[in-house]
Amino acid sequence: MQMRREKAFRDRVKQAQGSYFEWVPDQINATKPERSIRGRFYESEKLGPMPNPQWGEYVQSGHILPIQRSLNNRFDSRGSYVGRKNSRLDAVAGAVPPGTVLNLGPHVVEWA
Repeated sequence: MQMRREKAFRDRVKQAQGSYFEWVPDQINATKPERSIRGRFYESEKLGPMPNPQWGEYVQSGHILPIQRSLNNRFDSRGSYVGRKNSRLDAVAGAVPPGTVLNLGPHVVEWA
C-alpha cells in the first residue's frame, strides 16, 4: 500500500510536466543480510514536510526533494550502529523539529 501511495503521489507531482514514475524490481525473492540494507522506506508526502518547511513550495513546482538522509541512519556512514529504538519519534530524533507530533494513521501503534 505504501509503495502504491508513493507512486501515486510522485505521479501527481510530475503530471504537469507530462512525466511519471515507473518502478521495476531488479531482484525478486532475494534474501539479503542486514548489512545490505541502505535505508528504510518513507512516504515522501507524509514525512517530507518535517525536515523541510519549504516542502510544499517544491512540490507545487514539480520537485520532490530527497528526504532519506534527514530521516534515517541506514545509509553508508562511519557512525556507530544506532540499533532498535523504542518509538518512531526516538528513531528520527534530531532530524525533525522539537515538538513534532508524528501522526502516521490509526493503524500505527507505538510501543508502550
